[in-house]
Amino acid sequence: MQQHTHRYHLRKAIQAAFLLMALGSTSMVLMPTALAEDYAKPATTSYQIKSGPLEQALSEFARLSGISITLPPALVDGKTSSSLSGNYTIQQGFETLLTETGLQAIETSKGVFSLQKSLPVTKGQADMQTMKEVQVVGNSDQGAEIATGPVKGYVAKRSATATKTDTPIIETPQSISVVTADQMRNLNAQSLQDALGYTSGLASGTVAMNPAIADSFYLRGFQADSEFGSYYRDGMRFMSNIYNGKQEPYGLERIEVLKGPSSVLYGAAAPGGIINTVSKRPQATPMREVNAEVGSFDRKQLSADFTGSLNDDETLLYRLTSLVRKSDTYIDHSQDDRIYIAPALTWRPTDHTSLTLLASYQRMRNSDPGTLPVAGTLQANPNGKISRGRYLGEPDHDTYDNTTTTIGYLFEHAFSDQLRVRHGVRSYHSELNFEYFLMGGWADTAQRRLNRQARLFEDDTSIFTTDTNLEYKLQTGFVQHTLLGGVDYTKSKHASDRERGNLATIDVYNPVYGAAFNTLPWRQFRTNQDRTGFYLQDQMKIADKWVVLLGGRQDEVRLESLSLHSPADNTNEKERAFTARAGLVYLAENGLAPYFSYSESFEPTSGRDRQDARFKPTEGKQYEIGVRYQPPESNIMLTAAVYELTRKNVLTPDPTDSTFSIQTGEARSHGLELEAKTRIGENFNLIAAYNYTDARITKSNIAAEVDSRLSGIPYHAASAWLDYKLDGWGLSGLLVGGGVRYVAEKPGNAANSILAVPDYTLFDARVSYDLGSWRYTMNAFNLADREYIPSVCLTGVTGCNYAAGRTINVSASYRW
Repeated sequence: MQQHTHRYHLRKAIQAAFLLMALGSTSMVLMPTALAEDYAKPATTSYQIKSGPLEQALSEFARLSGISITLPPALVDGKTSSSLSGNYTIQQGFETLLTETGLQAIETSKGVFSLQKSLPVTKGQADMQTMKEVQVVGNSDQGAEIATGPVKGYVAKRSATATKTDTPIIETPQSISVVTADQMRNLNAQSLQDALGYTSGLASGTVAMNPAIADSFYLRGFQADSEFGSYYRDGMRFMSNIYNGKQEPYGLERIEVLKGPSSVLYGAAAPGGIINTVSKRPQATPMREVNAEVGSFDRKQLSADFTGSLNDDETLLYRLTSLVRKSDTYIDHSQDDRIYIAPALTWRPTDHTSLTLLASYQRMRNSDPGTLPVAGTLQANPNGKISRGRYLGEPDHDTYDNTTTTIGYLFEHAFSDQLRVRHGVRSYHSELNFEYFLMGGWADTAQRRLNRQARLFEDDTSIFTTDTNLEYKLQTGFVQHTLLGGVDYTKSKHASDRERGNLATIDVYNPVYGAAFNTLPWRQFRTNQDRTGFYLQDQMKIADKWVVLLGGRQDEVRLESLSLHSPADNTNEKERAFTARAGLVYLAENGLAPYFSYSESFEPTSGRDRQDARFKPTEGKQYEIGVRYQPPESNIMLTAAVYELTRKNVLTPDPTDSTFSIQTGEARSHGLELEAKTRIGENFNLIAAYNYTDARITKSNIAAEVDSRLSGIPYHAASAWLDYKLDGWGLSGLLVGGGVRYVAEKPGNAANSILAVPDYTLFDARVSYDLGSWRYTMNAFNLADREYIPSVCLTGVTGCNYAAGRTINVSASYRW
């Protein structure tokens, strides 16, 4: 009966998903036919512009094409243009009008161009025209998109996260979603949760940590965050525990989500996948922007991003990204302040060598709003509903003060057309002072006064990580091989000194603050971990039709855990694991690319069983079948995938002695994911995503758990975002956009006192207007002001969290 029910849910999920896609955009259904050919062609406009003064010709060109052009008088005075007659793209039109003027037009933002002097073509740039295989690309503005560079629009075509090589996404036999800087900008993403809100396969919000101070997700049914080794920056491990804070989206070029087990290239990690963020890096084309933003909850923010060349031959490039914010939040007596500074420098002494230095400083001064009782939020309370913004701690003792610094480099050198080396190093350090409260049970039978606990701790985390690999390309008959071999190493240290104490009770419905906040030393932890992995991979492209991917990795993890308050609990363990991956892709000429893959992961498991044997690593195994559709030369990427993901060696109570555990537990997740990203013409962008996830406990020595759903994982989640530039309506520079996000009910787990939460639907919107080098924007989140609980609730001391209500931010940006 249960199996029949599962099949029924999956069948209904597939029907609902395809209906969603069809309703989202009729063009998506028509795309595989003749319309795809039109979208692959750049838009042209008919012009009849006579030769004459350059300023007059460019003004007419801007009017007819619907773009904006910054015209410094000193550059155009006395210059004349060639005539322009016929159908041209914008690029062709500029090339014709600016012939022999010594000027060029640079697109500084979508539809906004700046007139600048033409840069001389250096010998290095000329060589790049004929030596693209040897070129070490540090900037996508030198040509086509590269795996770590910027993307114009929402549709990325290349990625390095899945293979550690610059590979077309359509040739990758594993699901991967890429969120570009343009998408983050248009969504006005303030966190990874915001940025990934329109991505399939993810569910945000966990009971482990408040989302105000940490990024945390479920990915394909399993928790994915820094605690589980799920976060990477520039391909190297980033953060090591849940207290390391949040990442600043403004400092990112892209966010890439690799779904499913990924240990074959990255080592120990949860089976759901990894999230790799890519830092903004120096670009040769000058770009300078300054942004000012105000919004709900007294939000005030300034940010700036500058990049360009420091010398004429473009061998030395720079970038400086910065942000400062002062803001309250929807919770009473709370703050969300941040300072972020990220300088970067690239040195390219030759066309074959690149060295990029990356550093960052981030300080978060936030509040932990704590939680609210279940009675009064998720369930009824005789005293009424508890306010969404209610804070039940002590305002003078509510501090999350986190400072994070990083410094490192990325080096790449091409020895020849076939052989290149990559080497990366980063040092990461995080310091945290954390003062907060924990909710206790009710202090009275009237469910009005609440018991509380005072908590305080200091945390210190340091991580040194390095990754070195060699890539070798060779041809054997009609098979093109891209061989990759490498070694990575991570050393992390975590020190935590914790205190606790009691707090006076508080009236939930009429809080009076000022209680004494006294704490005493409670626990002291010291954790040292060393991870070393050796990996080997072969990407084989056969007759330009088939791609075969094979990979394997050997890992060794050493973990020393010291409990200074209880030395008897000290551990010193070593784990070894081998993981593998295999995949196959077929590349059809029309842009269809069906694929199949098998992948593995592992996670160290601390502790020993009843017979004093050390636990084995937890294992993840996934089978995935999918298909992508990307017509040649188009801005379209459609993806569909089905998968079965199993986590084995899960701890479950020992039936002989329940005070011990054994590794006979198992959890399984299977599902369907659909994702679409497309740009139609010059003005219309669409993002749509849907996922059906059935995640369950399949083996456990607790009978009630068997076949129960994993808590917090909804069956269904769907989203769609559309934006449209109204140039064709005579409203040049005006863009309107809107989105909808739906999340089904999140199940609980009665055996663990976890309560389910209802489904919810959210609406977002954006309006922006470009005027020359200026852009004015308004973004709205949760436009309908829906009151909802984003993650499951726990009875007792954990309780529930509300999410923010309607939030509106307004900004002005100047780019030149």
